[in-house]
Amino acid sequence: MPWWNAKDKKSRVPPRTGKFVSESVKRKISRSRKRRLKTDPKFRALLSRQAKHLNSPKVHKLGVVTRKKPGGWYDIGLRKRMLEDNPNQRPEVQKKISEGKIKSFKDPEVRKRHKEGIAKHWRSKGNIEKRKRYAKQMIKNVLATTRPNGSELKLKTILDRNFPGEFVINVTGKVSIGRKVPDFVHVGGKKVLVELFGTFWHTMADRVKPRSKAAAIIERRRHFWKFGYKVVVVWENELWRKYEKKIVCRIRRVL
Repeated sequence: MPWWNAKDKKSRVPPRTGKFVSESVKRKISRSRKRRLKTDPKFRALLSRQAKHLNSPKVHKLGVVTRKKPGGWYDIGLRKRMLEDNPNQRPEVQKKISEGKIKSFKDPEVRKRHKEGIAKHWRSKGNIEKRKRYAKQMIKNVLATTRPNGSELKLKTILDRNFPGEFVINVTGKVSIGRKVPDFVHVGGKKVLVELFGTFWHTMADRVKPRSKAAAIIERRRHFWKFGYKVVVVWENELWRKYEKKIVCRIRRVL
């Protein structure tokens, strides 16, 4: 009895669905089909009817199957038409779905459940290592595409002019100290770092509790001091030519 006529519902599953079939099993199936084609007229008639159906102009007009296209059996045009006919792909339906999600997320309870669900997922035993790998890869991808901004290039010019070959820009994260990436690293054998601070990001980024410049410097220095590094902090409003001597003096003091 064929699988589609089985009385037991569990048996109404196509054989080998979703399973890997080895080459040896494929050869056995092929030999069995060839043998059956020679001996069983009903099987030959069934395959003949299937071939006629697949090669009929009606089927080819619908774009269900084609052997002539190099892309394979399934027609790209049919898939495209199926996507166009899908109501969820229509702009008005997508807009309604988007509005519904936004409306539901305005509810604090929904946001809380969503947050707890994500936290529970990442805290599970199987996902701890996955989370670490994901975080490392994400940081690596961000740093790999990072390019120095205008202020960093100005400071690089000042360092190259006064300390040629001693400092290297490190915005791509080649040097990481305690999971923090310094801006400029001394490559002459001395543990000296130069940090460039922007007024907005290092003092006003936290709008709830804005920090003072002194607090931002102390926080950064404390971290690198644990690893034996001396830190010179330069603010972006000091990158004018008239402040260059002061910056150079501060760096020479720690060298």
